[in-house]
Amino acid sequence: MVRLNKHRLKAFTLVETIVSLILISVSFGICFIVFNQVSIGQNLKQEAVLVTEQYLMELEEGKHKLENHSFRIRELEVSVLVDNYERIESAFAVQLLVLQKEEVLYTIKRIILINEADED
Repeated sequence: MVRLNKHRLKAFTLVETIVSLILISVSFGICFIVFNQVSIGQNLKQEAVLVTEQYLMELEEGKHKLENHSFRIRELEVSVLVDNYERIESAFAVQLLVLQKEEVLYTIKRIILINEADED
């Protein structure tokens, strides 16, 4: 017991202090794990958007062929689907699907015009 200005205060024991510190650290640890899992999912979606936008820019520049195929980047699998666009010979509809473990994270469709001069 501690006396402070004629009042009695009960002092915490060392065991109670250690137990309270353990409970606080466990609760902060659980919060950190939950936050980390939520932010990982958002980072994958952002990476999927960046990968598809970069691929479409390179496709428009002529660095890739207009054909159906798929490729992997880290944990993501990107499927490229190319179709002729309606009745225009030099236009193609390109759809990119970004998958992670057979779950679709992101999809985008874009129409790409190809000049005859670019094909030669």
